[in-house]
Amino acid sequence: MNTIVKTQPGTQAAAGKDILDDLTKGLLLDSNALTGFDNASLCKANVRDQKASRITKQYFCTNRPFAWPRGGNKVTMLPSGKAALQAMHDAMIKAKHFVWIADWQMAFDVELTQRGHPDHPGRLWVIIEKLISRKENPIHVRIILYRSVKDTIPGTYDGLVAKRIEELNKRGYGGSVKVFLQAPTSDQFDPFDYSHHQKFVVVDGQVAFVGGIDLTYGRWETPEFDVVADPGRMLINEMYNPCVDRLRGVSSQELKDIAKWKLAEPYGQVLMDEGCQPRMPWQDVHVQLEGRAAMDVHVNFTRRWNMGTASDISAPINQRWLEKIGAWPALQAAMQARPGNAEVQVVRSVSSPHLKCEGDRPADLALYEHEMQKAEASERLKASHGYHQDNVRDAVINCIRSAEKYIYIETQFFISKFGTFKSANGKTFDSSTMGNEGKGILNGVADALVQRIAVSIEAGEPFHVYLVIPVHPEGLLDSGATWKQQMLALLTIKHGSQSMVHRIQQVLRSNCRDPQEWAQYLTVLNMRNYGATVQYARDPKTFDEDFSREIGRYVVTEQIYIHSKLMIVDDAVAIIGSANTNDRSLSGNGDTEIATVIVDGDGVENSDLGSGGNPVHTRRFAR
Repeated sequence: MNTIVKTQPGTQAAAGKDILDDLTKGLLLDSNALTGFDNASLCKANVRDQKASRITKQYFCTNRPFAWPRGGNKVTMLPSGKAALQAMHDAMIKAKHFVWIADWQMAFDVELTQRGHPDHPGRLWVIIEKLISRKENPIHVRIILYRSVKDTIPGTYDGLVAKRIEELNKRGYGGSVKVFLQAPTSDQFDPFDYSHHQKFVVVDGQVAFVGGIDLTYGRWETPEFDVVADPGRMLINEMYNPCVDRLRGVSSQELKDIAKWKLAEPYGQVLMDEGCQPRMPWQDVHVQLEGRAAMDVHVNFTRRWNMGTASDISAPINQRWLEKIGAWPALQAAMQARPGNAEVQVVRSVSSPHLKCEGDRPADLALYEHEMQKAEASERLKASHGYHQDNVRDAVINCIRSAEKYIYIETQFFISKFGTFKSANGKTFDSSTMGNEGKGILNGVADALVQRIAVSIEAGEPFHVYLVIPVHPEGLLDSGATWKQQMLALLTIKHGSQSMVHRIQQVLRSNCRDPQEWAQYLTVLNMRNYGATVQYARDPKTFDEDFSREIGRYVVTEQIYIHSKLMIVDDAVAIIGSANTNDRSLSGNGDTEIATVIVDGDGVENSDLGSGGNPVHTRRFAR
């Protein structure tokens, strides 16, 4: 329970040996995929190296992948917003050449670190200005943001953010910052329903951060998940809860803070009343990558940036420009780096028209040492044209099929095929007529989960799926969008004619078992917290608080919002990224997404994971 009471605010040779080893032992990958591995990154995917699933032989996407699995990576888990924002800040201030940032939403004044410091030195714009104004080793910052319909729809305020950040450029600064507002990314070019949704940071091509956390309000979070907003750590728009109506205006002191610290004015000119309303805690995860996988995130950014028109971007990110800012040697070194022992594949969702815009010979091919590698990579790009890049979906399905003991999922949205449902007012919902193009919900995640559970039921073996989702989607309860997303999740899990629960029950019946035993195979969870607040009287004109007049004490409660896009299988492999479990994230023709498939080579242990059955290889990172 929260009991915070509000108070007055006051090398090539080694790579060649890897190839020989793999060919000697027998690769367990599809032989047709072998040509996709360059000499520096061939994946050791076999059981003897303990990097493979015993069922499907490997966990990765092999169908027109954006990037092949890369060995030798160091991977660090960032389990909360506080940890992730701090790590991103620490990496950015150590930059020597460039910082790339991509977000669905950004706040120029979000505090990445040192919350509560009287000078607020951790604001994002302050950090960016320090980087670009350096006298020695000035940094170039490039940012891709979702271009919304307008700032207030859906409320990302991307226009305001781009303007305020680009105003940081000043004569005499050695570095620069540019923002590319990227238009919708589906082949339907639908500006309302689809968006750029990748969330990552890259520093000098040597370290990258990928996951579900945008550099914006509400994402800074601690493991305590406080529901009571602390004004000392949560300035203005950080009073964040999109699930409640905002009740108060801006106090005179807050207006002074906005002017003094160059903060954004309250979105909508109103704030939640922290004296009687809860903030919404935010459950999210991110991952820090060092090694070749970080370079793949760099490549993703440069391709997304360079597809912009001349009016979108001031200059392409190519070899000439990177040499000019001194970054090219660092990138060449990063291509050979092997700081750890994890296999990581960077996977994406990108539509066919946008893949075509990225071209057959993007600037990043110059980083390959040999012409043969460049030609092979270019051919792979050409082969992808005409198809949507749905790598994330393929990796998710493959990991589900690989599972031996359990699957754990955290996702903001869980929408998959559910059959039909007829509501009380006679309206019929049919998943075969829904989806991005009205041709059905096609991501196949629910199918794969049920099929895997069915195998264990028929074999009489224990197996479990744990699914953690929000209480309801972010938004007011009377919002049509909130209702729609919530209903589709409920239909997928329980109420649809072919929901997960109903299909598990069908399998149980066919095996002469009680259909109510479905709960032995599926658990659905969400999270909530509560705390105590004190409300003080406010001046009706200035909204200043009178701390001598207490007018109420309240127990407040709110859901801990599940925003993570996380899958863990058998303590052996993890997928962490920006993609939710729905068609707009997984089909490739909806939102752009990016994720990482992580198979650690360290800390390998044999465990039956409590099942009493055959042991499996578990790995440190996933465990």
